[in-house]
Amino acid sequence: MNPELPPELERIISEALEKDRDLRCQSAAEIRTDLKRLKRDTDSGRSAADHKLAAPVGRPMIRLSVSLGPLAIAGLRTTAVLSPDGNRLAHLVRNADGVQRLAARLLDQVQATPLAGTENAQDPFFSPDGQWLGFFADHQLKRISVQGGSPVVLCEAANDRGGSWGDDNSIILAPHLFGGPIRVPADGGPPQQLTWLQQAEVAHAWPQILPGGKAVLFTCGLVGASNIQVLSLDTGEIKIVARDGYRGRYLPTGHLAYVHRSTLFAVPFDLTRLEAQGVPTPLLNDVADFANDLTAHFDFAGNGILIYASGKSTVAARIPAWMERSGKVQPLATTLEGYSAGRLSPDGKCLAAVSGFPGSNIWVQDLQRGAASRLTFTTNGNMWPVWAPDGRHLVFSALNGVGRSIWRVRADGAGEPQELLKSTEELGPICLSRDGSRIAIHQRSAETRYDIWMLPLDMSNPERPKAGDPEPFLRTPSNEWGPVISPNGQWVAYYSEESGAGEIYVRPVHGPGGPWLLSSGWGSSGAAYPVAWPCDARALYFLSSDRHIMEVPYSERRNSFVAEPALPWSETPIPFNLFDMSPGGRRAIISIPASAQGEAGDLHVNFLLNFLDELRRRVPRQPH
Repeated sequence: MNPELPPELERIISEALEKDRDLRCQSAAEIRTDLKRLKRDTDSGRSAADHKLAAPVGRPMIRLSVSLGPLAIAGLRTTAVLSPDGNRLAHLVRNADGVQRLAARLLDQVQATPLAGTENAQDPFFSPDGQWLGFFADHQLKRISVQGGSPVVLCEAANDRGGSWGDDNSIILAPHLFGGPIRVPADGGPPQQLTWLQQAEVAHAWPQILPGGKAVLFTCGLVGASNIQVLSLDTGEIKIVARDGYRGRYLPTGHLAYVHRSTLFAVPFDLTRLEAQGVPTPLLNDVADFANDLTAHFDFAGNGILIYASGKSTVAARIPAWMERSGKVQPLATTLEGYSAGRLSPDGKCLAAVSGFPGSNIWVQDLQRGAASRLTFTTNGNMWPVWAPDGRHLVFSALNGVGRSIWRVRADGAGEPQELLKSTEELGPICLSRDGSRIAIHQRSAETRYDIWMLPLDMSNPERPKAGDPEPFLRTPSNEWGPVISPNGQWVAYYSEESGAGEIYVRPVHGPGGPWLLSSGWGSSGAAYPVAWPCDARALYFLSSDRHIMEVPYSERRNSFVAEPALPWSETPIPFNLFDMSPGGRRAIISIPASAQGEAGDLHVNFLLNFLDELRRRVPRQPH
């Protein structure tokens, strides 16, 4: 222990870290009580000389690993948040019914209380007074009292990336990953668009209203990069305040904090000039983050507490697993960590996967032998692996310096990857037609957001096909995403927000007809992505907003697609928005946590007490 610490503080820390469960502090409330008593005794025993110190050194930082309880789960983008005063905590739980909800508690309480009406909640944030929670569920922004009650719907939010509640009782939120933030009254009212994406930008995410309510901090996602920007609400001016970072947050000490590659940085920030001052300083190196979503799992409170999830508690610890209709889950024997995308080969014997550690690379795992082979060595930011119909080739998306390219590579790793298409925009291949002559892709533009295109391939030489010019398939002001071509090549299923919510539609590849809505009635706002269409099943599959895999049997009558009502393929929801179906739709490949965190499956997060004092010591602000 630190010899400068008071003996009583050493005792409190030792009890908190005690390995023996019977000797360890039993709750955060017990620790809080001990710390309050220590502060009272220390304050009463101070000498007059102590008060004459010219520059107080502040309180020492204390690190605690705290269990959130056996029902707590790591969020996809946000795990736990603190109220502004640091007295209340909100996090996600999953009960025996398998549904994800919000739970809240005061820090001096032993257990958190699940909040009814917050089913499928994600990305919560507190009101300034700590009495309300904003959250996203079923493609909507909602609010609820921390004491419980009925939630109130405030606006649509098809694919959120965070929100912030201002002192003027307005909320600024990023309703969609591929759009700019909007402002809505916390009591309800029409939304106001604040920013629009520019060329090469893919997101304005994770807004924070700065003190005074005159400016908003947000993360600007670029193709292959990100930075922290600030918007003046008075002038509309936007400027960059930090590069190579995401999830930026202004702290009460006058610092800007953000994360890059699991490291938390801080730099002094001038709130008047809206600019950073000096060189950013690394403070922590084990913060759970997910650069693809521009997010990191940390939060802070004005009383000096920082809370964060460590790097192995969220995305990094996900692996693929088989799931049966019964809900039974069997993890795959694999060495892949950070599993964030995957597609089964046409025969169901191999899995093409994106593994996030190390880097984002494409791997192929033989599901019978368990061996995994890495395919990408010369490309960066690899995503969206898709099988060719022959089962011997893959196409995928990778960064190219100014945007993204589509590449083709042999699944056995032989030969060099072939670049098929280079773009200055964000794009990804989603599906190949059965004859391999076209690739269905989605591509973003500043004017119409995401659209669906077809990339024709000349297959005269099957080993080195030639790509033609992309052909627009569906371009509207709404987002269209994730096109999947039917096994017979006649239909395309895709995700669209043309109704104001995410839904799954089908339309013909050629000629008039459709679209036919497949996801009506599931979730209060439709469906989530993705879509799977196994080659020998007379059904297609999509994910509902509450993460149930939905099955849609269908028939074809001349030029019409006749879909039966969508029903759950399994009564058990999946943990994350990721799945694919085996041939015939007999099993699903999903993503699950690699292992339980802490004892008895409890999810642990880190509390840093007096963090703001530590920040002042390590990153001092320059006097004006």
